[in-house]
Amino acid sequence: MSTRKLNQEERNQIIILHGQGLNIYQIAVELNLQRTTVRRWVRRYEEEGSLTERVRAPRRRAINEEQLHNMIVSYQESPFTPTRSFAQEYEVSMQTIRNELHRAGVHHRRPAKKIIFTQEQKAARVRFAREYRDFDFTYAIFSDEKCFRSS
Repeated sequence: MSTRKLNQEERNQIIILHGQGLNIYQIAVELNLQRTTVRRWVRRYEEEGSLTERVRAPRRRAINEEQLHNMIVSYQESPFTPTRSFAQEYEVSMQTIRNELHRAGVHHRRPAKKIIFTQEQKAARVRFAREYRDFDFTYAIFSDEKCFRSS
């Protein structure tokens, strides 16, 4: 048996077969559908005279417009504000915060991690730069600790 949405043609077929005198079980077997599905569309047709899908209310937003506005203003003032702070404040997930900001056209930015060098590392870098300042790197090959062969 199938568990998919019925298209308009299949709904019409249910009503046609019901009009020809077939019962719910026979229609379900004929069209390879669940009896509850056939019963639902027959009942809806008898009660409403229509086979169209009902309009559903949209899902309630987890964050209201005022909260969203406050978040947008906050991100414009400080673009590196962590989403965790808003998630805790509004008692929703961090992904919900990201989704709402993205929908509003605000893209969260994460600050780049800065590598902190010791004084020895800084001195070694300056020494290397001075030593190779005039070196011709035209034929130099740089690799990232990868092994490769050239044939």
